[in-house]
Amino acid sequence: MPFRGRRHAPSGSAHLVSTCLLITAILAGCGGITVVQPPDTSTADRPAAYTRATQGPGGFYYGTHFRYAVPTGWQAEPNPPSANVEVWMKQEPVSQPEPIVAVTALNSPDNVPVEVYTDVYFHKDLTGGSHAIGAITTVTVDGHRAQSYEISENGNITHTIIVFRGGVAYIIQLAATSDEFATATAGPFRAFLASWRWN
Repeated sequence: MPFRGRRHAPSGSAHLVSTCLLITAILAGCGGITVVQPPDTSTADRPAAYTRATQGPGGFYYGTHFRYAVPTGWQAEPNPPSANVEVWMKQEPVSQPEPIVAVTALNSPDNVPVEVYTDVYFHKDLTGGSHAIGAITTVTVDGHRAQSYEISENGNITHTIIVFRGGVAYIIQLAATSDEFATATAGPFRAFLASWRWN
């Protein structure tokens, strides 16, 4: 369920189609006044090339266009399960599998709202013996609109937040056993999200 490596890198043809649509919109507006917004290029249209966050000034860790602080009693793990997982940290002792926080960075799809993307992700996670805890809700990550949901499976709960920014889809997740979930959410996960800043 959580932390599956999903890659949504746009192909060269997808970039070409996106550019052509923009040009078409501009040409269609030649007869009147048309405002055309260019795509957000703060990350730029390119194949996904994400790596794990690295520690920098002030003890913060830096990922793709964001920084965060590791909560007290947690430890950043040096070897995430895939290149797209930029944040992979665990509560000490790290020999225990959970609780864990992960952030996966993927190229966000063109012309798809975060609400639609999250709904698809949500239903993919509802497989086997898993079930939803409540519905998808709107939240913010450092003031940026995002979508959130929780899934329970085999005594574990995963809280997922999905946010689009600068051409990147960030999938932020907390996974913990049912017994540890409330404590991990109220303390460390809240502190982690409060420390998050967009660069």
